This record gives sequence, structure tokens and C-alpha cells, in this order.
Amino acid sequence: METKELRVFVVSADNESLNHEVFRGMSGYSVDNWADTPDGYELEDDAKAFIEIAEQLGQVYSIKGFMVAFNITEDISLNDYVFITNKY
Repeated sequence: METKELRVFVVSADNESLNHEVFRGMSGYSVDNWADTPDGYELEDDAKAFIEIAEQLGQVYSIKGFMVAFNITEDISLNDYVFITNKY
């Protein structure tokens, strides 16, 4: 299987999409197990929903793009939810 490039999916903490069930009860580190699936390739349903929301918002970055958005243009805040994966 070919390894895909890492992608950074971001959802702003100020976005109304946080009403989605994926975010209910989420605290900072509740997504630690999203990549730990039995086959190692399939994402959890919550992770898939998170990716879909980030894609709808247009907040999907390469690692380099994320560094620019976070450090230089400040498009990403410390309160935003960030999920980094190559399983998309």
C-alpha cells in the first residue's frame, strides 16, 4: 500500500459545526485513539466526520501549509481542533 502525504484537518473552535455530535463531550485529547483501529488503515467514524467537516470548511493543509497558516498568517488559533493523518 502506498503511503499518502500527511494532511492537517482543522476545525475552528468558533465554528457552528462544533454542534456536530463528533464534538459533543470532546476534550483536548479525546481523539488519541482515532488512528488505532484493528487493521491500522480504516479511520473511526468520528475521525471521518471530522475530516468531512474540515473539508467543507476548506481547512485542509499540507504540513508546510499548516506551518505557514499557524506561524505566519495566523489563520489557526490555539483553540482550534487539529487532526493530522495520512489516512484520508
